[in-house]
Amino acid sequence: MPISEAELAARRPTMTLAERVEARRALDRAAGVIYPELTDERADQIARLLVA
Repeated sequence: MPISEAELAARRPTMTLAERVEARRALDRAAGVIYPELTDERADQIARLLVA
């Protein structure tokens, strides 16, 4: 069962980035948000934007 918004906010300072991302995605999935597949090409585009 995903954690609640309040639980995420309370635990955020002690969570790793990966844990926060997974918790946020779990909350989004429970709310019906669908993430597009992250292809290698799209990951490369995002990486280029982040280092620009």
